[in-house]
Amino acid sequence: MSKPTQGMKEEARKGLDWRKEYGRGGTRIGAERANQILNNENLSDETIKRMYSFFSRHEVDKKAEGFRQGEKGYPSNGRIAWALWGGDAGFSWSKRLVDLLKLFWECHDPTQGNRQGNDTGSQYRSAVYTTTEQQLLLTNASREAYQIELNQRGFGSITTEILANQTFFFAEDYHQQYLAKPGSRPYCSAMPTQALLGSFPGSAYKLPNKVWDNYDWSIQHCVLRGDNSPISIH
Repeated sequence: MSKPTQGMKEEARKGLDWRKEYGRGGTRIGAERANQILNNENLSDETIKRMYSFFSRHEVDKKAEGFRQGEKGYPSNGRIAWALWGGDAGFSWSKRLVDLLKLFWECHDPTQGNRQGNDTGSQYRSAVYTTTEQQLLLTNASREAYQIELNQRGFGSITTEILANQTFFFAEDYHQQYLAKPGSRPYCSAMPTQALLGSFPGSAYKLPNKVWDNYDWSIQHCVLRGDNSPISIH
């Protein structure tokens, strides 16, 4: 289960308003999806998969006249339908996990057990805790693909702890985003392997290569080498 984002809600509202005004665009199912989003309902794994499937099938509609503001016929039926399902924000949201998995595997060495660099102890273990079946399937699929890449570089077996539906607690506030806090001690033990995660069953990367070019995994403790400002893709 996952909650929709504010951007998705804004698009859903726009889609419903257009549908009411013009009497066209989208389907009953699309309108129901828009209402789910607007009501901030938890969306199931099956719903998320259906959303991703919808956007993948209808992405071609973005090339039709009337999809973009200022074009004749705007908003086109395709644009209205796109908005009902959450728009571009919904498309990104429906496949966000695979980009997060890529960053997770590449930014550290997942073969070191209860250790990362010079830091040892169970608190330094590599771990993924999933909350849905789809998350678990994607995580395991990405692990198998990354293991192949690690084998080619001479690394051992992945020791990452992957568990579903675990009860865990967030650390205290002063631990959150620690390196971004003024006065924090600039220390990081991350040990990237320089192995890159490619495609795997269920992967559908959203972020362009320009984003990944910002990360230099040849530098140990690399988390310290980046700033905290958002990466621009424009």
